[in-house]
Amino acid sequence: MKKLFYLWLISVILVGYVTLFCLIFKQSFSFQMYVIAFVLAPISEELLYRLVPLTLGNTIKKRYNLDLIWVFGIVANFLFIAIHENNYPFGGLYWAFAVQGAMGWTCFLVCKKYGYWYAVILHSKYNVFILFVLPKLIN
Repeated sequence: MKKLFYLWLISVILVGYVTLFCLIFKQSFSFQMYVIAFVLAPISEELLYRLVPLTLGNTIKKRYNLDLIWVFGIVANFLFIAIHENNYPFGGLYWAFAVQGAMGWTCFLVCKKYGYWYAVILHSKYNVFILFVLPKLIN
């Protein structure tokens, strides 16, 4: 558990570093946004909302013989939805629930079956789709 906390802390420090880098070298916000959206957010969010609940669930299952992995996954997914609600100003919580909920649950299942890094890659690809492909499809 200590290792997971350190990984999350490192990702927070990296977000600060990228922000500072952009300010010092006068990079555009888009550069900062891309680094955060395609690298740092998937790493930190998959760690916090997928790997930590799976680790807690597996630990409780081994120690107490209680299968609570799905409960932890559902709770973590609701938290994931809550932090992404402002991504959908036109639809608010309903759109966040539909879109982020489906994506969060898919990442949870991928992390459970294939591993953490596969969920990170899926999350990053999803962010690429949302930022680049979807706007072109809508217009």
